Amino acid sequence: NEVINSYKAVDALPVHLIFDEAESREMRIRARNLAFQLHQPNVYDCLYVALAELRGCDFWTADKRFANVAGQKQRHPDGSMRPAVTCVRLIES
Repeated sequence: NEVINSYKAVDALPVHLIFDEAESREMRIRARNLAFQLHQPNVYDCLYVALAELRGCDFWTADKRFANVAGQKQRHPDGSMRPAVTCVRLIES
């Protein structure tokens, strides 16, 4: 699969991170899952969300479309309907 091969190529790049490898891997996996779940063509916004979730803080964005998508209610595995992501906040001008 082209997408999987692209991820493998990116993962092979010599990137220096300020947190441990296990946390980095968890963040990348969560970001990819969010991108698929939220139907995002790019992973970068979801990387910020995944990092915010790992750090237990909010992700503030001026991207109204992304904030709306993240806040849309979805059915979760337990059957409840709640936002896909709860840490995304919109910066409104």
